[in-house]
Amino acid sequence: MHYEILSQLCCMLYKFNTLSIPALHNCQLLKLVHKFTHRYDKLPSVFSNYFTENYIFCYYNTRTKDCLHVDLFASSMGQRSIKYKGCTPWNSLSDEIKSTSTSLFDDKLKKCLTVTVSIVTVVC
Repeated sequence: MHYEILSQLCCMLYKFNTLSIPALHNCQLLKLVHKFTHRYDKLPSVFSNYFTENYIFCYYNTRTKDCLHVDLFASSMGQRSIKYKGCTPWNSLSDEIKSTSTSLFDDKLKKCLTVTVSIVTVVC
């Protein structure tokens, strides 16, 4: 019964070309991080120190020098913060999506996030 409801939900999301609520949340977080990295002047000053690039901490070349630094938190409360939840999905995005302009970023991000929904809805 539970799988049937989940399947119907996935079909509906696919047909209406929309994202699930967790995917919408990730989408908004990734838009914030994209503005931080590409349109820094468009953000309120509150977000000026929210994210830090890894190259500030490492003085030598590493694979992750262009990624955002993920702070370590001792509690699960810290892992719910925007600083943590924004860095983790941003670092998992492809470089092609990260480097796109602001106008194309929304479309490419939505396509990237709907891939998982479309894979599930093949059964529909």
